[in-house]
Amino acid sequence: MTSLKDILVHVDTTPHGAARLSLAAGLAAAPGAQLGGLGLADTPSSDPFRANMIVPLPGGSEQLVQAMREQSVSALAPFEAAFREHLQQVERSGAWRLTEGHPAALMTAQARYADLAVMCQPSRYVAHDSSIDAMTASVLMRAGRPILMAPCAGDVSTIGQRVLVA
Repeated sequence: MTSLKDILVHVDTTPHGAARLSLAAGLAAAPGAQLGGLGLADTPSSDPFRANMIVPLPGGSEQLVQAMREQSVSALAPFEAAFREHLQQVERSGAWRLTEGHPAALMTAQARYADLAVMCQPSRYVAHDSSIDAMTASVLMRAGRPILMAPCAGDVSTIGQRVLVA
């Protein structure tokens, strides 16, 4: 049996993001394993803005898209800091990845290069962005790699100690 060497965790704004990060770091405790934190900046293309603009913006649609990009990327800075701080606390090796574009496509592509991707479990009982549910479904169907859905509720620190096959 081969061990998991490259574990990817989606770092986001959901309430259980810190627990998911701890879970992934615990899984990356094996010798030689590396944890990758993935921040997804949802940055649109300027094409739809250009095609649908009735009144042109001063500076053009590229300026609007650039402002949206900067806002999206800067919103992920605290998550990168938390990821790096968590790695120092648990003394693990890891790398932060920031990708820009459509989150579902980006997460799917990144998951294809990991031995395991750790993501948020969709739940109608936990308040979070509905795009996370769509991204989760897309990654499950298209990544072709193992995906661990971290539960939205309860203690996730014991995941992997008991296994049920049904």
